[in-house]
Amino acid sequence: MRKISLKSSMILWIWGFAALIFLLIIRIDFIYSKKALEKRIEDDAVNLSRYYGKRLDVVFSQASVIPQVIAAHLETEYEDNEVNQPELLKKFLKKVAEANPFIFGVCVAFEPYAFNEKIKAFAPYYYYEDGKITYDQLGEDADYNYFKWDWYKLPKEKGNALWTEPYSYPGAGEVTMITYSYPFFWDKKFIGVAEVDISLDKLKVDIDKLKVLETGYGFMLSAKGTFLSYPDKDKIMKANISTVSPALAQEVKDLEKIGSGGWVFLKTKDPFRGEDAWVILRPVRDSVRTLVGSVGFVYPVKEIYADIYSLRKKIALIAVAGLILLLLIIIAISNSISQPISRLAAGVVKFAQGQLDYKVSVNAKSAEVEALQVSFNKMSDDLKAYIKNLKETTAAKERIESELKIAHEIQVSMLPRIFPPFPERKEFEIFAVMEPAKEVGGDFYDFFLINNDKLCFLLGDVSGKGVPAALFMVISKILLKTAFLDGLSPDAALSRVNNTLYTGNDTSMFLTVLCMVLDLKSGKIEYSSAGHNPPLLYSGSGDFDFLPVPKGFVLGAMPDTKYQNQEIVLKDGAAVFLYTDGVTEAMNMESKQFSEQRLKDDLRKFKDKDLTEMIHGMRVEIKNFTMGAEQSDDITILALRFKGAGH
Repeated sequence: MRKISLKSSMILWIWGFAALIFLLIIRIDFIYSKKALEKRIEDDAVNLSRYYGKRLDVVFSQASVIPQVIAAHLETEYEDNEVNQPELLKKFLKKVAEANPFIFGVCVAFEPYAFNEKIKAFAPYYYYEDGKITYDQLGEDADYNYFKWDWYKLPKEKGNALWTEPYSYPGAGEVTMITYSYPFFWDKKFIGVAEVDISLDKLKVDIDKLKVLETGYGFMLSAKGTFLSYPDKDKIMKANISTVSPALAQEVKDLEKIGSGGWVFLKTKDPFRGEDAWVILRPVRDSVRTLVGSVGFVYPVKEIYADIYSLRKKIALIAVAGLILLLLIIIAISNSISQPISRLAAGVVKFAQGQLDYKVSVNAKSAEVEALQVSFNKMSDDLKAYIKNLKETTAAKERIESELKIAHEIQVSMLPRIFPPFPERKEFEIFAVMEPAKEVGGDFYDFFLINNDKLCFLLGDVSGKGVPAALFMVISKILLKTAFLDGLSPDAALSRVNNTLYTGNDTSMFLTVLCMVLDLKSGKIEYSSAGHNPPLLYSGSGDFDFLPVPKGFVLGAMPDTKYQNQEIVLKDGAAVFLYTDGVTEAMNMESKQFSEQRLKDDLRKFKDKDLTEMIHGMRVEIKNFTMGAEQSDDITILALRFKGAGH
């Protein structure tokens, strides 16, 4: 049988396999490029929703605090003979409007004759018009009966604060707004509401102008799904998502279940054009996590893949041209390559055996083979350099991991770790644990004797994770301990630490904290909260129940914030359980949270157990619930049991 020539073999085999590999690489590159593109688009969508959602969260969170402050001011600071002075109240409201230029207006509306027995309807209202603060007494407008408007009627009927559905206020040029109303009472009698208005026309400007790819867009929905921003202007304030896109409507209904900062990403139909699209929805919440509305962004599928499909066509043309050129080159140089190829093969064998210093040397007559020799020797040098760099990189990584481990050990060493911490004190038992989500975290706890009769114990959670959160945690922990050792009450200590942290806080970090001071003789606990989760109390009988927590804003975010104290008296055998949101918001593989209710139910099993067994038992319950899901937040728990002054 006649054998094929070396020249023909080189042409057939080299070119054939080269073509196959080349086409396979193109195909694999296309698949991975497509996945990378999809991942980038999804990341862009998530970042976009986070950016705009966070901006709206901040606006509505800050706005929801204003009526609460006004209502508290009216309920606690004013006397009857003072509040009946119109100018005093108007001056107060005007200062509120001037201090919060991001709002549209602020108002206090009273029940008939509640403000003054001669005035049936009194509702002083300050709002921004053309950049200037304008005053209006809504009760004097015969065409505007504020008693029938939802922002007044619904808080009165339900007895609690709420956000209204968007509406237009005729007195300010038909501005589209949403109102947060907070009822206030004198001697437990409903007197009126304090409310703040947010202009949706102003909020949605950036979303209306936003360009997503070429024809994508953003939109805003109210809490009930009404369009606030949408490409079809005729549907704004008129149409509901349930009629435009039933698929999206179901997701909007489920937004209430999504935690703060979460989102929903789905592949569905564009509600505007009916074409295939990717849609991301992000809930918008206020300071107490009430769902105010949602923001969404639409990415048309055909535009997502337009560039990569165009690139695939160009690559296909280049591939064909390259294969033709490769065939011509192989034919032209096959004869000159056949002789030195064996020498090159021998060099490759030595190189493969680990002789990286070996240099290939052939007397090539063709420039191509000589170039192959040079390239091979260069590859040897590059590989050695790569191995050297890899060793250096590995060493650097190990050094960083070692430093983070040391940072973790330093952080943990700053927290009390010896239990029992005061073996000579028999009046109480205390135990705590902290498990960071990363090497270092932002959660912390502390407990110390202020004097011989008082014990302070506290637990906090810094925004974010990692080294920045840990540094902020250390500063906060020291400031809090210093404040209590100076003899300050919980509310005064929080106020002082808040102002100290706010000064120079360029990174806008903040923390929540719950502080408690226990009188070891009487069992009385005086406590205050800065936006932290409510603790649970076991009185010695029954089950654990959540303690009422005085309202308080987070530390470090806003200057001159006021905090409130609250008191309880512990019976002998009573226990207090403190925790961070890493407990209640721990997620399993199905993205379900552990929840406050599950925490309360599981604590029932350990109510009469030793504190160490109680806390370790709860950690087992949390781990069983998450079922191997990665820990997303720091988990910190502190428990105290009061035995009584006689022990």
